[in-house]
Amino acid sequence: RFRSRLQGETLHAAKRHESRVWEMVRLIEGEFPRRTHPGVFSALLAIHSAQEESVRQLDECGRLSPAELLRISCAKGGASVLADAYLVRGSLTPAEFDFAFLWGVLLQLGDDLQDIHEDLDRGSDTLFTHAVRAGQPLDSLVEQLLNLSETVAALMHALPEPAATDMSPSTAPHPPALLKNLLRMSGRSLVLMAMAQAHSCFT
Repeated sequence: RFRSRLQGETLHAAKRHESRVWEMVRLIEGEFPRRTHPGVFSALLAIHSAQEESVRQLDECGRLSPAELLRISCAKGGASVLADAYLVRGSLTPAEFDFAFLWGVLLQLGDDLQDIHEDLDRGSDTLFTHAVRAGQPLDSLVEQLLNLSETVAALMHALPEPAATDMSPSTAPHPPALLKNLLRMSGRSLVLMAMAQAHSCFT
């Protein structure tokens, strides 16, 4: 039903919770008409699909390949931040689209690493729990994750700076250099802190 509502169907709310969700969708439709902002609703549908797909990480724990786990995590994280970006901007340039998606991938994989012990306990499969259950150290995977953080940082720094006459946080099209540096450090710190918490999984 949620998918149908995101697709633009008019549905009577079946219960109070659904009524509140429908109201939030109406707010988005009021701010971003479907005809002029199709990307907003494509992004919302993408995160909905990714969240549905992520249920497999619990239901099929131990039966998914590393490639499939990576695909699920990338879709979930990337689509989540992409939806955020569309809800802030309404439309995105190709460079903004690429950065938002990959920033979401980085955050999701960092979060998966951060939650490794909880995921192992509850039987949820991620790229990292899969490796640990197979008796593999996480060195190589996390080295790739740190490399990804540098790639994402480079994409972010390539985004244009806001005009000097328009530095209001609500109207500036891109974060100024100081915020870009803060984001770069926070992305890398997320991974490093997660490594420290899961030190037993490394050589």
